[in-house]
Amino acid sequence: MAIALRTPLCHRLGIEVPIFNAGIGSGAGPELAAAVSNAGGFGVIGASGLEPDEISRRIAHVRTLTDRPFGLNFIIGEESDEDSEFIRAEIRAAIGEKVAAVVVFWGDPGAYVEEAHANGVAILIQVGSVEEAEAAAAAGVDAAGANPQASCEPGTAMASPCAGAPHAARGQLRAHRRGPRRRAGAA
Repeated sequence: MAIALRTPLCHRLGIEVPIFNAGIGSGAGPELAAAVSNAGGFGVIGASGLEPDEISRRIAHVRTLTDRPFGLNFIIGEESDEDSEFIRAEIRAAIGEKVAAVVVFWGDPGAYVEEAHANGVAILIQVGSVEEAEAAAAAGVDAAGANPQASCEPGTAMASPCAGAPHAARGQLRAHRRGPRRRAGAA
């Protein structure tokens, strides 16, 4: 006999099991998010670096594939005012489409909680330490997921595959905003 695993977060998001796909970049597109949602989990689209219009298009695409809840993932660790404005526009697009949740990573979620909750959207965050989870809870997020890579910072003495990961991810985010690059020999 199978054991049911329903958590308060399952009830909050309207899902059957507390299983999420990682919203990592272009690999986490509408098809994957819809498949996970259709299987009873929570599908997540990787949306960092996407223009708001593209975010709306991807949300619409998921909605043609499922009527189940899903969300979008954003890296929110900005380094400039321009980054901050762009990230706010991305997240506003997702909130405006009333997805079930916005999942954030590397940053302070506080700026997004009030608007999300006013629109019925949950805010989830990936954290790398108890301290980050406590800060996120104080900011009003609906749930925090543990991800040890979330706390890695460039220049630490940590001998880990994640050393320097936030810096690399931000560089990829900026490159994505500039548009696709052609590979050598590509037509």
